Amino acid sequence: MELMALCVNLTTNAKIATHFAHDLRMLLRQSLKNKDSLMLKMVRNILAHDVPEKKQILGSLNEIVSLMKSNDHDEVVVELVAVLAELNLPEIDFLQLVNTYDLVPWICGNLTPANNVANDIVLEVVRFVGNVVRNSECAQLFAEAGLPHTLIDLITAKQEDDEIVLQILYVFYQMIFHKSTRDKLIKESQAPAYLIDLMHDKNTEVRKMCDTTLDIISEYDEEWATKIQYEKFKWHNSQWLEMVTQGLEPEVASCDDDYLPRDMMMAGDSTADLLFQHEQALRYSRPPYIMDGEYYDGENMSDYEGEDELHPSYFGGPNASLNEYMEYERDMSFYARQGFGMQHHQDQPGYSNLDGFTRTLENWHLNR
Repeated sequence: MELMALCVNLTTNAKIATHFAHDLRMLLRQSLKNKDSLMLKMVRNILAHDVPEKKQILGSLNEIVSLMKSNDHDEVVVELVAVLAELNLPEIDFLQLVNTYDLVPWICGNLTPANNVANDIVLEVVRFVGNVVRNSECAQLFAEAGLPHTLIDLITAKQEDDEIVLQILYVFYQMIFHKSTRDKLIKESQAPAYLIDLMHDKNTEVRKMCDTTLDIISEYDEEWATKIQYEKFKWHNSQWLEMVTQGLEPEVASCDDDYLPRDMMMAGDSTADLLFQHEQALRYSRPPYIMDGEYYDGENMSDYEGEDELHPSYFGGPNASLNEYMEYERDMSFYARQGFGMQHHQDQPGYSNLDGFTRTLENWHLNR
């Protein structure tokens, strides 16, 4: 057993696994015959690498699935499912496999939180589903069986297990690509709402998967695109929004000299002088933008703009791409952190620079 445990560890290395792969068919046959969980784990580790011998597993596919459904030992079942999860081969007809062995009820049963299935099995089953739903017909089959709702319940139950959550998000990501399942996922489940909630998760990989999937959702559904943009705006500008919500004046909230650019801090300057200088710098050094296919920067903006108003193209316009919108958010985050507005209304009593900035931004966002 100690020797087998050593082999399991060795096959996590890609180069060593390549050597063991030469005997892959024999290892699999022996592990299935003896229902040996350690040897199956070794086979699983080999398959996790891009080895050409992976196709040798195809001849044993039916035996693997049959044993997976009939075996009562969790340590064997988890390795069998893991082997299937690693078989991302185009030669496999997953639809036939799922239908022949009636895998939909078995999979959904293992993913139902109320059934209290071991986490190791749950994780590998989700990984297997992520592999299967790459096939559009399989994805539709699982969607009609209510898998998206089951996975949402599972996220709630396993929210502390980052790996399970990440693999569930990957299933959503795969299902979004198919027209047959896209509407069910977006319009008939709460998946987008959960993705929005998780896009600020502490786990980097979870955040990346959420962002990627939400970007795809935004391309296909305008209503969710607006909600997603709004939530991203709130997150990127949370400090500024909190200041606005609390009704703080910029002079009170941002008069600390640490917030001002170092090249503006001159000996003898009062805070009021620094505020005025920075406001002028913002006025004449705005970031560049594109209008009617032409590039405008801080030097030639007078060719178009009037007074202190900015052309809508600066804000991205109603048809702005997500990247343009995010560029705009970054710009606005900078100005908000400095505590200055983009418009000048000193002549209006009680109307601060922050008020002008807030109203301009709110009007733009509401009119998109």
